[in-house]
Amino acid sequence: MRFPPLSIRVKLPLLIGALVLAVAGSFAWSAYRGVSEASLFTASDRLGSVTTQIAGLLETSATQLLTNARAVADSPAIRAFLQAPTPRLRAAALAAMNEVYARHFGKHKPARSTVQAARLPRDARVEIDAIAVKA
Repeated sequence: MRFPPLSIRVKLPLLIGALVLAVAGSFAWSAYRGVSEASLFTASDRLGSVTTQIAGLLETSATQLLTNARAVADSPAIRAFLQAPTPRLRAAALAAMNEVYARHFGKHKPARSTVQAARLPRDARVEIDAIAVKA
């Protein structure tokens, strides 16, 4: 079945409508691409900034943790206990750790645990659990 040829009065509005639709579609696609690229750039920039901040916080935390560990390890009572652990030296070492703990935290005393064990993993003599939260 063959359709009769369309007149110019019908063809012209169809052609103009198709042209407007094509132009609107190309502008919409172009806008979508621009927004997509801008969003990707902004997200990458933000991610880089957050990564830098986290790296700085981790560096600061690690430095503080090592400083605190060094303060505890430099105590003569702790050193004596690690060289020859006895119940008397254990009590002195615990007192030294409590002193450093009190000096560092003041009145605010976070939860902690002290457990006596026959043997620690990797034959360690002291195990310290810590959870750090920056308020």
